[in-house]
Amino acid sequence: MKIPLLLASAVLLYAEVQAQQLPTSSNLPIVVIKTSGQTIVDDPKITADMGIIYNGSGVRNNLSDPFNHYNGKIGIELRGNSSQLVNQEKKAYGFETRNADGSNLNVSLLGMPSENDWILFGAFDDETYMRDALTHTLFRNMGHYSSRIAFVELYLTSDNTVDSYSEYRGIYILMEKIKRDANRVNISNLEYKDSTGNALTGGYIVKIDHHVGNPGPYWDSQFPNECGDFRTDFELHFPEDEAIHPAHLTYIRDYLHQFETALHGEAFKDPVNGYRKYINVSTFIDYFLLSEVVRSADAYSHSTFMYKQRDSRGGKLSMGPMWDYNASMGNTPWNFCDANDTEGWQYQSQRLCRTDRKQPFWWKRFMDDPAFVAELQARWQSLRSGVLQTATINGIIDQFIATVSEAQPRDYQRWNVTGERGNFPTEIAYLKSWLNQRLTWMDQHVPNLGNYVRFSGGVTPTITCEQPAQLLTYSGQHLEYQWKLNNTPIANATQSTYTATQPGTYTVAVTLAGNCYTEPLSTPSISRIVRSIQNGNWQSGTTWACGTIPTSLDEVTIQSGHIVQLDNTGSAFSLKLEESARIVLENSGTIGLSSNQ
Repeated sequence: MKIPLLLASAVLLYAEVQAQQLPTSSNLPIVVIKTSGQTIVDDPKITADMGIIYNGSGVRNNLSDPFNHYNGKIGIELRGNSSQLVNQEKKAYGFETRNADGSNLNVSLLGMPSENDWILFGAFDDETYMRDALTHTLFRNMGHYSSRIAFVELYLTSDNTVDSYSEYRGIYILMEKIKRDANRVNISNLEYKDSTGNALTGGYIVKIDHHVGNPGPYWDSQFPNECGDFRTDFELHFPEDEAIHPAHLTYIRDYLHQFETALHGEAFKDPVNGYRKYINVSTFIDYFLLSEVVRSADAYSHSTFMYKQRDSRGGKLSMGPMWDYNASMGNTPWNFCDANDTEGWQYQSQRLCRTDRKQPFWWKRFMDDPAFVAELQARWQSLRSGVLQTATINGIIDQFIATVSEAQPRDYQRWNVTGERGNFPTEIAYLKSWLNQRLTWMDQHVPNLGNYVRFSGGVTPTITCEQPAQLLTYSGQHLEYQWKLNNTPIANATQSTYTATQPGTYTVAVTLAGNCYTEPLSTPSISRIVRSIQNGNWQSGTTWACGTIPTSLDEVTIQSGHIVQLDNTGSAFSLKLEESARIVLENSGTIGLSSNQ
């Protein structure tokens, strides 16, 4: 009898799985979930049993050991968006620890503070297992809350007995779910009754994300992104369900609208009544910097969380926690939104992904504020000398390697992982190399951030023929430039920098992605000093330094002892005569001064 190819492949795969030896010992904590014949679905949670074997740091854990760390009921479901779509069994799970009667049971798991909502994340598309864990660790080290994590090995059985290789699910990351809690997002609890006064003002958790499963209420921004093709929509993450009073939704929607209105307005830079009135700027800066370091395609537009504290506890909007960074650090499928490139800004690249991109206009607008940019640049320097030092980051990666190195071959074998770039050491080498290149690029380009024209000396320069002015504006990918002098295009001036040798007002038109936007950025009027170098005629280049005959935009200096003859009409912005210097007017010669001096 001939067996169809697909069936034959399935039989061979089944036989291969059955032939593998079931791992029974690990240096990692062992998590066993028993579903009693039930299938874990997206919603609702099913009731299951979970046991955790953890004999302490440095002590081996055996599948035959008793469940000594947790042994009880859980409610478990599938979780995630893309992780549910993958054609494999290494799904991500959300679970609640429960009492026997189904009520919530707050417990401490593997050193994490007591709670009842948890995630088991399989890192199915991250062959290093580390990208999420590293991002959370860095954000915590920067002084903010982000989910705590622990690497474990998972076994999942439907018949309550672990005796088959297929029940071994490999390395998972046990992590905290984003939730309001004193040890997680530490904001005030907001109950249905809190509908007036100070109680109404917080706390809230809001996110920008796909609206899947059972989403909370959501609403559109009043302002489109800078390309004008999408509006961000915001979803209320906390409070949720029956705890949401209509006044809650009205309040947080209005608060975000007030913030966006202030940021969008002409007085947005006002330190009292501008956007700073509504947000904790330092959290926005740290979110921006870490999102750019790890460069996820979802940054700014999906899996993006923010929270607002009650007014009596500070009251302003903060960015965070970080979430969903497995497709980051050079690991984004199809290089979506250019996210695998070590060069370029992700906040700009998002605007190239014009399908369902929910990134708000905020990040470009922040870059219009020199004070915000200066704070960001100072923070970058501070982080690069500490938390974000390359050696510090590599040290964290090395600690993770030491943790998972024993279980890694078992996981690769279980899921037939070959690694997109090779074996596990090759994947780690790629991760470290990518981060090193990314950090180096940011070191070079963070100083150039800011949607305005800067001068190499930091202040508006006065140029001479011997010393021109270097003009700079922001750089990135998919940007085009055209410099102009006094509104006249300058030939071949199409880079982010330009060397100014002539006086006047310079403008650079910056265009993103061809049809997203073009913004003109201008300098104040730049003056030029023209000095005499010998006696001579005003209209003769030999009289002046570099042969530069003065114009109405030039500050002219007749140097000591020089005599300059003017036969007809000359012009200058201003005129300075040093000691014993003279101008001799011949044949009704005149000089016009633009500055009326």
